[in-house]
Amino acid sequence: MKFSETQHDFGVFKEEAGRQTFNFIVTNTGNQPLVIQKVTASCGCTTPEWTRQPIAPGGQGKVTAIYDPANRPGVFDKTLTVYKNTKPASTTLTIKGEVSPREKSVEELFTFPVGDVRFEANNLAFANVKKTGAKNKEMQIINPSASPVKIEFEALPAHLKLKAEPEILSSGQKGKVIGTYDGTKNNGWGYVNDMIKIKLNGITQENVFYYVSANLVEDFSSLSKEELANAPVFKLLTTTANLGKIKGSSQYDVEFKFTNDGKRDLIIR
Repeated sequence: MKFSETQHDFGVFKEEAGRQTFNFIVTNTGNQPLVIQKVTASCGCTTPEWTRQPIAPGGQGKVTAIYDPANRPGVFDKTLTVYKNTKPASTTLTIKGEVSPREKSVEELFTFPVGDVRFEANNLAFANVKKTGAKNKEMQIINPSASPVKIEFEALPAHLKLKAEPEILSSGQKGKVIGTYDGTKNNGWGYVNDMIKIKLNGITQENVFYYVSANLVEDFSSLSKEELANAPVFKLLTTTANLGKIKGSSQYDVEFKFTNDGKRDLIIR
């Protein structure tokens, strides 16, 4: 087996150009029929095709590499492995190039539709919020409709403030949701979330919820060295329980024992 080449560079091309195809030409330089048994690709983005029938001595066939750039902007370097009835039994072909990203549609950038407006997502995630203070977070919104839309949020809990800026989005205008999460006003700990209803032009959007999440955590940043030295210390005696062989219908209670090795009371939140 002799290949016309074992590498191909597609160069730089636009994502919207679609699938790129290249044929690696195969020549049988031997005196027996050449059989390409299979071709595998290193990635699902590359589809191989090949000459299925035996290639006679002196004849030619091809291995085709088809690369799909959809949602894959940037540099790529992929391989095709060709298995055949020769020695060596496999050959590796390489394709590479660079995909210039296409401009995304409004629907792709703003994935959460609510009435006539669209939000970037349906979840405003604050991540870690200290129980001693507040945290701000923003999200983009857009009004792709032909008419102005007034955006409001209904029945907000005490620990949460949400507003659209501007409150009224004109046709085609982008804005943002500005959120403030006050950890001092939520009695919860750990991961918490709220389901918020949205009003558009004074009308509550039924069966549509905007999720706001946060992870409420302790704030140790203000502790002095002395306070840290006297802090409680949580120590598990073991972190693993081995139940051995158990029946599928059985139920077992497992105890993990711990101690407070510190100098102040330990509180389990």
